Order: sequence, then structure tokens, then C-alpha cells
Amino acid sequence: GYTAFLFGQAEARDLWQSPMLLWHMVAGAFAAGGGFGSIVALFTDLDESYVRASVWTLVGGAAALGLIALVELASHHPTRNIEMAMHHMTRGAFSRQWWVGGQLVGVLVPVAFGIGTLSGSPQWVAAIGGVAAAAGIYFADDAFVKAGQSVPLS
Repeated sequence: GYTAFLFGQAEARDLWQSPMLLWHMVAGAFAAGGGFGSIVALFTDLDESYVRASVWTLVGGAAALGLIALVELASHHPTRNIEMAMHHMTRGAFSRQWWVGGQLVGVLVPVAFGIGTLSGSPQWVAAIGGVAAAAGIYFADDAFVKAGQSVPLS
């Protein structure tokens, strides 16, 4: 939450003023936490209920990240600055990083691998989903920061 507050202080960077930013950060924390729990489960003798809770947290957090991304894409952007930054992030210089790294690796892989594990696949499948979630969060957030900085201030 504090990171969202700090981004909100950057008044000249309109992309970072999104009311969805806090929820994006919270969803990312759930995805990363569930992913970490899924990785820890490989190396420890944890109760099955903890392991399932970790995988559900991974799936829920990653799915929420995808839903928040869809809301942002479908939303009306009130300033030209935001429109330009969103274009840079989703169709421009940072689009591969955002779509492939952030959405494919960071959302679809963790959701699919987590559901696979909940449906009977081995625990290491969810652990790979956890690593993918962490990597995807990095790629999506890096593209978000760079896109916000890519728009001229004047």
C-alpha cells in the first residue's frame, strides 16, 4: 500500500495516479505470497491445508492482477498523458514486456499451473507458477514505471 501512496505523490506522472494502483499492489502481494508458499512447500513438510491455501492465494492473486489489468485497459483515461503512457505500455515500446512478461508469464501461467496443482498435478507445478508470478510482477511493474516516465512532462 505504501508504494501506491509514493507513486501517488508523483503528480506529474498521470499514469501513476490510477485509483486501481493500490489494488494492483495488493493483488501482486497475494500472488507473490502464494507463490512463495508454494515454493516453500517443496522443501518442507507442511500440512496439506497450508499448501492448498498457498496455491489458492497464488491463483487468486494472479487472477486479480489479470482482472485489474482488464479494468485498466477498458477504462476511460481522463488525460492525454495517461492515454499516451497506456499506449507505450500496451502497444508501444514496453508492450512485449507488459503482455508477455506481465500478463502471460505473470497471470496466465500462475493461474493455469495453480489450478493444475489443485486438480492433482504435483506441487512443483505450483512452485513454477509461483516463480512465474514473481517474474511477471517484475515485468509488468517495470513496464508500468517506464511507461509512466516515457511521456513528456511538457
